Amino acid sequence: MSSVKDEFQDEYITQEIFAKECKDLITRSKKLCERAINESSLEISDINEVLLVGGSCRMKIIKDMLQNFFINQNLKGSINADEAVAYGATIKAAQLLDKKTSPQALYEKLPIGIGVALVEDRYEIILKRNTPIPSEVVEKEFTTAYNYQTCMTFEIFEGERLLASKNTLLGSFSVQVSPKPVGEVRVALKMSIDRNGILTAYAEYKGKKEQLVIDSETIVSGDNIQEMLNALEMHRKTDKAEEEAKRSRMQLRQNIEFITAVCEKEKEIDTEKLMQKIKEIDEWLSSTTEPLTPDIREKFVGIEDEATALLAKHHKTITSFKGNK
Repeated sequence: MSSVKDEFQDEYITQEIFAKECKDLITRSKKLCERAINESSLEISDINEVLLVGGSCRMKIIKDMLQNFFINQNLKGSINADEAVAYGATIKAAQLLDKKTSPQALYEKLPIGIGVALVEDRYEIILKRNTPIPSEVVEKEFTTAYNYQTCMTFEIFEGERLLASKNTLLGSFSVQVSPKPVGEVRVALKMSIDRNGILTAYAEYKGKKEQLVIDSETIVSGDNIQEMLNALEMHRKTDKAEEEAKRSRMQLRQNIEFITAVCEKEKEIDTEKLMQKIKEIDEWLSSTTEPLTPDIREKFVGIEDEATALLAKHHKTITSFKGNK
């Protein structure tokens, strides 16, 4: 009968073979470095030192990758890597047990951005990825997108794709508003996360507050975060192109609403023909989600010129409408 020692023999490999086997892991590690730099809005030249923590930092291939990435920066291994990991794990355990921790305690951060859907499926992040938990209240003001809207609906998503529908819907709520011409009603959306990871999104208009509360268990975590980040990188170019097309549609929609509101106020001016042309473009926008065609763009340029000339005859002007969300 063979012994355990006989069954498990030592094997030796060269540095070259080891590096080849670990190539994919090294690439992933480099991408994490790139992501950290991008998310911190820093340049590599802004980094003075790179502190090595954890047993893997003793590996030559890791040190070489870091030295090549952080060009001309010092790699510091002056602290005990294993002790640093153990110290961090101890602090984290104390947090989970809700014990009092030292000033050097680790803090939770939001793993993925949380935002709100805009007109034409566009998306705006309110709470950015890596926002500390608990967070301060973050506020963003939005206006109505259509003439005489009676409510504003806030759809809250998590994710960082440029289009709302590509992210994960957490919930929604609506705020009743006064029916006024486009852009005249302004409502502030506020978001925060408490120490238990509970997200609160709320808005108030004329003293009436509406809100949405999301339990921490609903917010994505673990492997799903990495999947979302991978999708973000994979579809970045196509998302950008689609978002630009959506933005153009949104701007056209805003201008239609604005010109319509101006014309409706000027009762002494005959705007029937102009309004018929606007109606045709409005019907086209409502019938399709496709990008603007050259023909539609050309038609609307003509409408803008006609509206400007018509109102100018009556000493009226169309000011530049710096759109709403």
